[in-house]
Amino acid sequence: MAPIFKRVAGSIGNLRCLVKGVALCVAGPLLAEVTQPCPPLQVEAVCKGGAVEAVTLRPPRGVASNLSFAVTSQDKGGVTGDKAHLLSGNQSMTLPVKGGAFTLAVLGLESQEAADNSACCFSNQTVGLAGLCAETGAPDEAVEPVLPDVAIGLEMSESCNAGTCAGVLTLTGDVPEQIQLSLTIAPAIVRDVQAGGGLRCEQTGGAVLCDWAKPAQAELVFRIPRSQPEGVLEICAQTGVAAEPRLRAMALQAALNAKGYDAGKVDGLIGPATRSALAQMKADEGITGEEMLPEAALRALGLSDFVDANPQNNRMCATTLIPKPPLVCDKRSTVQSGEACLCRLRNMVRVSERACACPKGTVASGGACVKRKQPQTTPRPKKPAAATALVCDRKTTVQRGTSCACRYSGMRKVSATKCRCSNGLPALPGVGCVNVTLSLPGGGDKP
Repeated sequence: MAPIFKRVAGSIGNLRCLVKGVALCVAGPLLAEVTQPCPPLQVEAVCKGGAVEAVTLRPPRGVASNLSFAVTSQDKGGVTGDKAHLLSGNQSMTLPVKGGAFTLAVLGLESQEAADNSACCFSNQTVGLAGLCAETGAPDEAVEPVLPDVAIGLEMSESCNAGTCAGVLTLTGDVPEQIQLSLTIAPAIVRDVQAGGGLRCEQTGGAVLCDWAKPAQAELVFRIPRSQPEGVLEICAQTGVAAEPRLRAMALQAALNAKGYDAGKVDGLIGPATRSALAQMKADEGITGEEMLPEAALRALGLSDFVDANPQNNRMCATTLIPKPPLVCDKRSTVQSGEACLCRLRNMVRVSERACACPKGTVASGGACVKRKQPQTTPRPKKPAAATALVCDRKTTVQRGTSCACRYSGMRKVSATKCRCSNGLPALPGVGCVNVTLSLPGGGDKP
């Protein structure tokens, strides 16, 4: 038997299995060659038109409940190529197929910490496709698989208490070892979700995505603001991922992270990290096409829609009352008395259920609201009017102090700023007033 694992490594607990030419198990310091064959995986056909379109691989029930399997194809260019796929617990894995048969290489990994050498196993398993999809008369009629029936139940407490709303989630019927559940919350006021009983949940806004690890009931605790107004909180739980974009994005991120592709925080926001992780996964799986999330990628990530025999019991909603928030009185303006806030001072007026205030124009003084005293003000003395600046006539006067004096002798003032010669003649510049004598014919002078 030719070795078909070029190199497959995985670790669960304290045990590591390594195959390189031969299969070896390492449990603590022990090293032993694996000789026992793995229990064969269950093979279920996915039929279309009477032909096998894909196969679903499952670990055998009970026999390998503590084993996980690393699976790859011996056939070059087969359904899985050289890449190993990890199949945990009773999880299933669906693979597209071509041709009439293929051979799987199966490596079993012990999931318990206290494991002996028999914890590891290795074998080849040939899967024949002929006869897996039996025809029933009509050439295009496929054999319908027998589907399990999983029912979900949800009960919420009658009302929330001090910002805490409690509930119990149950799954009944043919519950698989692992299943995804989604919760939607309205209104989207929940700050935190705490889950028990094997539930691991991621939350963003009003959407919660949970991985159910074991078939049992789980207690849920939803934290809401204590000041939230009175109303009703509705929680809806559903098997699989609800058809809500943010939940779908969260499921994609969680699946990529689980397969070792770093999609970043599971927050339902498709950003560069998520797109890069998805592109790398598609390249590793040989998935082509421009579509962001083709059907082949959904199958590779285990994100196909949950389908069972009775879809009617796959969703359940429950409500709980949000009580009126506790009364908190304003300590500066009120005094709490039972379920009422009484105004602390006389003459106060109520501005809300929890606060009071003094009316406009009043102030708190001596246990009451009193009229505000108007401050007494002293009138300002009036400033004396500014004296008009004196502008003396430069030709006939000279400014002396606050008055204008006549520039030349023989002048008299005609105004506060102007003088003129007494003889009525104009003054000569630099000379002043002059007397002029005229000689008249016939004798005699006249000034």
